[in-house]
Formats: sequence, structure tokens, C-alpha cells
Amino acid sequence: MAKLASRYNPELEGIGAGIVKRLGGVWKPGGAMCLCPAHPDRSPSLSVRVGDHALVFKCFAGCDNRDVIHEILRLDENALQNVEQPSVPSSAIPTDSWRRRQALRIWDEARPITGTPAEIYLRRRRIAVVPRVLRFHSRTPLGSGGEVDFRPAMIAALHDGGLHDEGRFMAIQRTFFDRDDARRARDLVDPRMTLGRPEHAAVMLAAATSVLGLAEGVETALSAMILFGIPVWATLGSERLHQIALPRRVSRLVLFPDNDVAGEIGAANAIEAYAMAGRTIDVEFPPSGFKDWNDVLRLGGEGVGEWWRQVA
Repeated sequence: MAKLASRYNPELEGIGAGIVKRLGGVWKPGGAMCLCPAHPDRSPSLSVRVGDHALVFKCFAGCDNRDVIHEILRLDENALQNVEQPSVPSSAIPTDSWRRRQALRIWDEARPITGTPAEIYLRRRRIAVVPRVLRFHSRTPLGSGGEVDFRPAMIAALHDGGLHDEGRFMAIQRTFFDRDDARRARDLVDPRMTLGRPEHAAVMLAAATSVLGLAEGVETALSAMILFGIPVWATLGSERLHQIALPRRVSRLVLFPDNDVAGEIGAANAIEAYAMAGRTIDVEFPPSGFKDWNDVLRLGGEGVGEWWRQVA
């Protein structure tokens, strides 16, 4: 377990638990997911977690944080109450360049995923593709200072392949595993964490051709590659679906959003952002009853690629 005792704050935990309960979620130590009050939310898309000095809110459907905070304050005027803490010297605050260096160090230390828990994790999802931008690190640091812990994780590299076609390294995503099983860590509020500033980068799972797909998560993007037979990049979130720098040679873009409100909003933003003369944009939502394309793949949906090529 990560050493969280020194960060535990009963005041913030209590305020957070009250907000999450009002919004249909179940609080866990450190944070939880619940319905976002800033848009008609059908499934939990608002992350509420305890930060160093205050509660931190993030809507994965892409709502402006000012709107989220406004609605949160209508529920509880003390929701953003800070906790008195000694100020942190500016020299101790990590910079973007420091985070990128740390991300690159972890990436360099990691090994190819063949024969590791990361390969088992993917194969359990019927994913046999092993891109070079995925690696495994058995002792990935989590936290900092006296609270640092070391855990197994799948490491995904993010490169900026639109503005810099050779692929400039920008950041990593760490998918932390249980210590004794190749599955996403159940004791963490969100086992997926980014280190570095992605900006316009993506997990480039295959080289872009004139056709390119964009999906939210790594597993979903790999599944779409298998099902549709085209290169797909992972944006790491519906809110980033419209933020990726695409090579100009991409004349056909296929969006593979998740089957939820956040996916619908992300797809709409992406259509507007990527529109240009000579480029067609298609949107492929999973069939009704499936959250994402990995759900389809796991239930044996390999035939969808041939069907799609016939109707495309």
C-alpha cells in the first residue's frame, strides 16, 4: 500500500464524501467518481479527490472547471475551503521539464512487455498486439518524498507525431497493477496516472497512414486496431479527443469514442477541431450495450472489421 497516512485530512475527506454522496457516488479514502452537476450526466464522469491542500475536481466529459465549481458551491459553500498548510517554496515545485525528465527516466528503465504482467493484462482483454510504445516497469514510483511507493505498472509513451513527425517524447501514462495480480490496482481511486505534460501528444500505437483512428484509452485503441484493421492512437481521455496534433497526410480520420456522454461530447469537439479540406471524419460508437470497443473485442467481435470495410 502507498503511504497515505500523512496526507489524510479528515476535514477534506468529510466535505468530499458529502459532495460525492449528493451526486450519486460512493466515497473511498482519497476520492471517488460521481455525477457531474454541470451537465446532464447519466454515468459518473466527475472525479473528486483530496489534493495537498484542497479538494480537486475534474469532469471527464469536458465541462469547464468554472462551471463545475459553480455548481459544487451551490451544493456546499465550503467545498473549496483550503486547509492551512505551510507554504511550499517555489523551488520545490516540479517544473514541466523536470516531470518530462522523470517520465523519460521511467520509460528508459522499463522493459518490453513480452513475458511480463503487462502482457498478461492485455491478453486477458483479448489483445495480442504488442506495440513498442508500451513497456512494463516492476518498480514504478508512486508519490514523492517520504510517501513514495514502488509498484508494477504498464508504461505507455506519449509522442507528438503531428508537429514533429519523428515523434517527440512528451510524457508517459502509468497503469498501476495489483502487486500480486495482472489487473488494474483496486486500492487506487484512479490506477491510471500521467507523468509529464502531454500537450498535443498521443500514444502512437501504429504509424499513421492516410487513414488514422483516435480512441480514448490504450486498451480501446488497440481493440479498434484489431477490429477495424487501421492504425489507431490513444488520446488518454475523451477531453483530449480533439487536442491531438495530426499529420497533414491523414485524409480520413475515424473517431472511436466511448459509448457515454463524455464520448459524445469528445467526438463533437473532435469533428470541429480536425475538419479541413480534403479530410473526411467518421465516428464509430460501440454497439448499444457496449461501453467501448474492448468490450466488443472481448465478446468476440473480430468480424466487425470486414463489415466496416464493406460499408466504408
